[in-house]
Amino acid sequence: MTTDPMAMKFSVLDATGREVPWGNGIDVSREIIARHEAGALLWRLSTTKIRQSCDFSDYQGYDRTITLLAGGPFQLEFGGHAPAARVEQYRPCRFSGGWPAYCRLLGDTASVINVMVADGLDYAVSTAAFTDAESPLALGVGVTLIHCLQGDLAIATPDGIRHAVAREETFAAEGQAGGDLRIRAADGTAQALVFRLESGT
Repeated sequence: MTTDPMAMKFSVLDATGREVPWGNGIDVSREIIARHEAGALLWRLSTTKIRQSCDFSDYQGYDRTITLLAGGPFQLEFGGHAPAARVEQYRPCRFSGGWPAYCRLLGDTASVINVMVADGLDYAVSTAAFTDAESPLALGVGVTLIHCLQGDLAIATPDGIRHAVAREETFAAEGQAGGDLRIRAADGTAQALVFRLESGT
């Protein structure tokens, strides 16, 4: 029996990933999951805290999406490259990592989740609410990450296996597969951040 190396792989990841220093050295992030190719970062999902107003690191060559989890809010100013953006809870904000971004903290320490993807890769980040009724999410070729923001999730994969995903945990699907994920709140309601990246782009 042989194993298809491109077959879809499923896992549940906790939030206690390795510490990664910010590019500017001001603080650190917790890396939930990342992938590299030939030593270069392709994409990363991580969390961090913004404790004071500060410049963001220069990540020329990458696209970024930041989502506020708690605290804040804050405003991102892009040095004239784009209008300033007010970032509020569970509303993803996408921008170029090469822009000179300044974060103006407007409230308490902000807990955030960051997506960083190499330029040229096709990806999307959104937030979604779930109830106890199952919602389908089609699987394609590439990566799907579902980070639980509130409540708890129950996710069934096409092979019928059910995965429990608690708050702050991340469900990961990588590879190629047909069929749907079936997602519902484990108890009442839940919210999640959904990251999707198509391979071969």
